[in-house]
Amino acid sequence: MAGFASVRRRGTELRVDGGPPVVYVASLQDIIASKRKLGRPKDLAVLPVLELTLDEQQKNAARKVNGSPWPPAASPFPSWKRKKPTNADGSVRC
Repeated sequence: MAGFASVRRRGTELRVDGGPPVVYVASLQDIIASKRKLGRPKDLAVLPVLELTLDEQQKNAARKVNGSPWPPAASPFPSWKRKKPTNADGSVRC
């Protein structure tokens, strides 16, 4: 992982309640790299969630650049169209 200065440069500067003090937050890429390098079970356990979050952030950034609509007109997740639960005879459960 890079030194603190480069991590700070890629991070985000936040001001609490709009005034000083400034809090620097590492970029998600740097957080993922540090957790991967540490290799502790608790760090490795959270990597899939962080990587999915990073992937979504990158997709959203690409959509903004390309002007793609969000949400898309057709859902890319057909599983969202859930079937109503049915009984053994095929009737819809209430």
